[in-house]
Amino acid sequence: MRSLTREEIRAWCPGGRPTEAEWHDALRSDRLDFPDRAAGNCVVLHVDGQPAAIGYWGVTAD
Repeated sequence: MRSLTREEIRAWCPGGRPTEAEWHDALRSDRLDFPDRAAGNCVVLHVDGQPAAIGYWGVTAD
């Protein structure tokens, strides 16, 4: 599991503190790529500017 860098986050969330809605929109719009096989990414999601959850996405090895 790899956490996105600040630069990677700002590419799809200019404010740098993505909400769950912004994260879902980025995944659906292909602004946020899925990693290669057997890899995953994560990002801290915010509510009212505060860390609230972690978003995970990736591709299985099977």
